[in-house]
Amino acid sequence: MSLIGRSPNASEVLRDGLRLGEEREERKAAKLEAFRDAARKGFDAIDGGEYHDFDSADELDRYLVDLSEAAIKSDAAPA
Repeated sequence: MSLIGRSPNASEVLRDGLRLGEEREERKAAKLEAFRDAARKGFDAIDGGEYHDFDSADELDRYLVDLSEAAIKSDAAPA
């Protein structure tokens, strides 16, 4: 907020501070809920056997490269 040309009184400053604090808390709560949802999905996938075992970092790296390339190709394919 620009204060140029304004002379906010103490109650306006306090209201703005409270509003900003509430917005920050809402964003924090939304991020936490998204994290919990992602964790739930991940644990459900593991429980359902939807995971890969890797014997080495190189094997994991190759898998991720292949996965990325497949995603790029599917995005580039005409709809």
